[in-house]
Amino acid sequence: MKLLMAGDWQSDIFEEPLSVAFEKSGLKVIRFKWFNFFSNFSTKGFLAKIMAKIQDKYMIGFLVNKINEQLIHTINQEQPDILFLYRNSHIYSQTLKRIKILSPKIYIISYNNDDPFSNLYSWWKWRHFKKSIPFSDLLLAFRHVNIESYYKYGAKTADLFRGYFNPEVHKRLDLSNINNKEFQCDAIFIGHFEMDGRLEILDRLAGENIDLKIFGPTGSSRKSGWDDAIKASMYLRNQQIRYLKGREYVLAINSAKIGICFMSKLNNDTYTLRCFEIPACGTALFSEWSEDLSNLFQDGVNAVLFKSEQELVDRVKYYLSHPTELQELAYRGYELVKSKGHDVYSRASWLVNKYSLLTEPGKLNPNYN
Repeated sequence: MKLLMAGDWQSDIFEEPLSVAFEKSGLKVIRFKWFNFFSNFSTKGFLAKIMAKIQDKYMIGFLVNKINEQLIHTINQEQPDILFLYRNSHIYSQTLKRIKILSPKIYIISYNNDDPFSNLYSWWKWRHFKKSIPFSDLLLAFRHVNIESYYKYGAKTADLFRGYFNPEVHKRLDLSNINNKEFQCDAIFIGHFEMDGRLEILDRLAGENIDLKIFGPTGSSRKSGWDDAIKASMYLRNQQIRYLKGREYVLAINSAKIGICFMSKLNNDTYTLRCFEIPACGTALFSEWSEDLSNLFQDGVNAVLFKSEQELVDRVKYYLSHPTELQELAYRGYELVKSKGHDVYSRASWLVNKYSLLTEPGKLNPNYN
């Protein structure tokens, strides 16, 4: 069976790891990267760069039209059995309708790890995604609440497809011969800024003489950057925050005793990718509580799930003063994400087997719930 993976492909944690996982499950994967259309056009000069940015941001214009035309051409040429749309922001519903006419047997899967129904997004952000829902055979949701929304928008079938960690990347490192002084700390938070109280909580931790480090996107807080926000803090204002990715991201998590996680209110999250990535790196997970997350982790056994600022402060201080218990907590978290199949390969294998993607796409296997 042949699968065409269509996505933005700007990040190395989304489309590519899942494509590799599908290949390991037995599918032949064709990669369709629509960000290349904008980056290639940007090389033609300053004006072209501005035009590309505008068309990419608002998902309109001749470059977006070209992406849709090329997708149809690639499908006609490659004849894939499955089209997998990863965070479909740029593909028109009319394009999917035409694909179904030209290739009536193709099985279309659409996945979005963001919440396309969140009121905090601009109306235009996910308009193409929402319009394409009735033309997809299977909608995969990152969170439970989106499944109901998919059906309201005309989904034929919808299922939960949780995020994952990549075992090739997110793993324990031998730090004995690595210079990790920049990242060594009691607790670390890696992520974007939101006006949800996370700055105040982190500032309180730092004020309790806890060695805390923050990494994430820079720039305006209106765009989830830390630069503006950090200036308002009392204890963190001198931190030089920068964005981490790849090996540095993993090294930073490995170098901390505790990894802190907050739920994105923008996406109505009940868990995040870091809930799996932090334990996979062998670091203790201290996450904001949610009912969903409490069904994945056991509080005080393989993670700490806090419900308030004071609880987080108290439990961080407790575990830092009981290092053996903290190490045991981290180890049990590591064992859980490994044994319960929260890695990308297990996720892909589950999807391939449940929906018979190697034999007859869309035919449910009753042995997979």
